[in-house]
Amino acid sequence: MGPAGRSQRRGLAVSLTFGGRPQAGEGFGIPLVIRYVLQTCANAEEAVRALRRIPVHMSYNVPELDRDGSRSTVYLAPDRPAHATSRSVATSYQGKVEWAPYAAAIRTVERQERLEELLAAGADAGSVVAACLRPPHRSPARPGLASPRQADLDRAAGLARLEGRLRGGGRPAGDRAVRDPEDAAVPRAGQAAVGQFAVGQRT
Repeated sequence: MGPAGRSQRRGLAVSLTFGGRPQAGEGFGIPLVIRYVLQTCANAEEAVRALRRIPVHMSYNVPELDRDGSRSTVYLAPDRPAHATSRSVATSYQGKVEWAPYAAAIRTVERQERLEELLAAGADAGSVVAACLRPPHRSPARPGLASPRQADLDRAAGLARLEGRLRGGGRPAGDRAVRDPEDAAVPRAGQAAVGQFAVGQRT
């Protein structure tokens, strides 16, 4: 197991979405930044501190969730300081629309509002995945815009079912992955990962 895997065993989940801004500048590519965070940070607070000091070359939103339930979404940009928020979801804009044609084309505001409604209503991971199969999250493919692959959505739905079974104390037949107390926290981390996977499918 590599360093990123060990970090995930500690209970930190990190995802990303595009920040919805066309500006570019000097900084690191986001895959390298995410890997660094997973390798060096054990919780959301440490992740936020790291993200504040690392320059990035484009705008991104990076949600973090740790085993204790601490969470944040950090807005990164090449031309202004990182900004940490308490948001639990992120689509492709940073609190306000700064690239109107893009935001309108992908319905980023509507998608974030819908996700926040689901969380406020207490939706579980499976319900979030199901919502991502319906508008405003899923819409007919348009030229120049990527649409989620059905295989990816099916995989997320399967993860949601597995997470629900693990939370209920059950385990799929033949599954021997949970072996020690540290692994027992996987269900909660799994919920975060499934929710963030669903959020990121149309970003």
